[in-house]
Amino acid sequence: MEILMDWFRFHVSALDKKKIQGLPPPLFKAWINAMCVASEFDNENGTLPSADNFCFRVRINPVTGMKQLNELVKRNLIDRDGKLLKMHDWRDWQFRSDSSTERVRKHRQKQQVKQSDETPRNVSVTPYIRSDQIRSETEQTQSACETFRFEEFWEQYPNKIGKDRACRMWISRVTPENVEPVFAGLKRWQQSERWQRGIYHDPANWLNETCWEDSPPKTTDDDEDDF
Repeated sequence: MEILMDWFRFHVSALDKKKIQGLPPPLFKAWINAMCVASEFDNENGTLPSADNFCFRVRINPVTGMKQLNELVKRNLIDRDGKLLKMHDWRDWQFRSDSSTERVRKHRQKQQVKQSDETPRNVSVTPYIRSDQIRSETEQTQSACETFRFEEFWEQYPNKIGKDRACRMWISRVTPENVEPVFAGLKRWQQSERWQRGIYHDPANWLNETCWEDSPPKTTDDDEDDF
């Protein structure tokens, strides 16, 4: 399972780029929001979800959101890749620094040894977390999902993307007390006009926003996803 990051790099050179500094405030905010969503949705490639899912995630009107995305494409801050939208030059700026990660790991191990030599008895020290421990926690997460009806939810949810994130969100949001309302809400959304037309939410977002408690909004012609 890939370990997702909750942050992305933002370089100070943005201060000197005219196409960024020349953005109107609403569009600048849309660009920042797009980077946040891209980092959450596809940290490696900077791919955005569908326009409908993007608008739902940043809580803006779909018509306004689509206009903003199109304008960012025109200004070369978002690239079109077939039907996909990707943040411009994402992989050039969001590279993974394996060497620094290794240096940090060695530094922590060195500090751990030093600290264990200097620490008096009966004083606890936070241990270094090994990769096999991370895998064990991941396996526990997967096991929790499997034993508490997540697979049943996943089988019924029409938009099967981001299963790992959805699994973690399921554990965070769903309890034995509210699991039945979750499935009742899912059935209600399955019958909605929006989902019947193929306009879905990201499953992790659907769970995070407790959409099972809401009534599905009515669909208009402007809600069509043209990306």
